[in-house]
Amino acid sequence: MSGWVPALLLIGGAVLLMIGFNARMWRAHKALVQQRVDYGSGDFLEECRALGVSPEIAEALLAALRDHYPRELVPQPRDSLTAYLGLEPEDVEDIVARCWSVLGWERPDGRDPQQIPVMEEVGDIALWLEAQRHPFTPQADTDNA
Repeated sequence: MSGWVPALLLIGGAVLLMIGFNARMWRAHKALVQQRVDYGSGDFLEECRALGVSPEIAEALLAALRDHYPRELVPQPRDSLTAYLGLEPEDVEDIVARCWSVLGWERPDGRDPQQIPVMEEVGDIALWLEAQRHPFTPQADTDNA
């Protein structure tokens, strides 16, 4: 056998594995969309509110997560970041950075970076952002009142 035949078989096998993986993911997404047929953005915002997250932060998070979900699927706070979305810590950092930008928060100084903890679920990001909100939210001047 020539050296090309094993290489072509190897490449063909890899292509077939990728097609199978993508088909499985597509079926999983379709099944999840069917389960969440009545779940919309308002439901996400309401569930975040029930967790104690402000509407501004929930809306910013919803917008930041759009790139990670199929168009017809709305995130839920209990969605796993790793198991369902397959996100790496760097992806979570990007989502947090987008949220900070949408919220108009001042970016942390590069000499004193913000430490982002490991988070398991979408709701964990919302709760962490809510905990970070107070240092970046303008406070009313109560000394002159």
